[in-house]
Amino acid sequence: MKPQVGFNWNNGRLIVVTVTFLQLYETRPLPELTAMVRRSVISHFQQPPETIVLAFSLDKTPPGTAAQLNALPASEIRYQAIPPRPVSPDRLPRGARRRT
Repeated sequence: MKPQVGFNWNNGRLIVVTVTFLQLYETRPLPELTAMVRRSVISHFQQPPETIVLAFSLDKTPPGTAAQLNALPASEIRYQAIPPRPVSPDRLPRGARRRT
């Protein structure tokens, strides 16, 4: 099954690659699929992107079938804080006052 691939470059850097399968990929376990996608993206684009988005397009599920995913233990889940963007004094929100 061949996925659809989209990508975003910015100033010569590969920012995001989105790999979308048009249905669930049940041939391999999800960790194996993610490793395969990562290797393929890096070899095709010649540099690792900042982010790879792996997606599946799901139609209505026939009765009696469901996708199952083995959840990671909470200790293995990693979160990354997104720092706030600095605001230029020229672009303050309405009603905000400049500090003097």
